[in-house]
This record gives sequence, structure tokens and C-alpha cells, in this order.
Amino acid sequence: MRSGSDSQGVALIDTAPISPVRRIVFQGDADSTVHPSNAAMIVAAAMGDEVKPTRLGNKKAGGRGIARSDYTGANGEVLLELWMIEGGGHAWSGGHVAGSYTDRKGPDASAEMIRFFMAKSA
Repeated sequence: MRSGSDSQGVALIDTAPISPVRRIVFQGDADSTVHPSNAAMIVAAAMGDEVKPTRLGNKKAGGRGIARSDYTGANGEVLLELWMIEGGGHAWSGGHVAGSYTDRKGPDASAEMIRFFMAKSA
């Protein structure tokens, strides 16, 4: 996790799920514990090496810049959101200042996870 992968990617299980598993990934680009390349490996394992994001966006969220990439399935539903957090280290993004291993500069990962997973039931 610390140095990323030195192989060509992640070994995938040979069976596909009946319905895709939705994912939201937050990764600090300054994380020295979990190398940022691990986020790309999660995306490749979930969506395939050749799949490109369907929407890209850069903005400020809670004091930090973020680069967000959305990946959709064949029906157009967003199956995966990747949030790369500029300057983010190994901490829970948007966590409370009193908590350990939290980064209050955001974005608020908890709120974004709720938004992402609740949108599926709408």
C-alpha cells in the first residue's frame, strides 16, 4: 500500500457479480501510508483498465482542492466516484477536529458517502 503496485495491476476474480457494486473512493495525493496509485488500482479492478471517466471535475471542497472522476455503467448510472484530495494525507477527510486521524479541511467524506449511496435508492 505504501509504494503502490510494482505489477501490471490487480488480479481479478473470474466471476462477475450479478449487479455491479457501487463504490466511492477518497484518496489524498500526499498520503505517505497508502500510496495514491492504490486508488487507480481500485478503479481498474472495479471498472476495467480501459474504462475512462465519464465526467471530470476540479473544485474546492472544505478548504482543499479535489479532482473528482465519475465512472458510469452501460445504463448511465454512476457506479464509481473517485475523489483525489489535493494535499490530503492519511486521514479521514472532513473529520472532526477532536478526532484522531482526521482532516477537517475536507471535503466531508461522510456526507459525500451518504449522498452517493442514498442516490441509488431514489
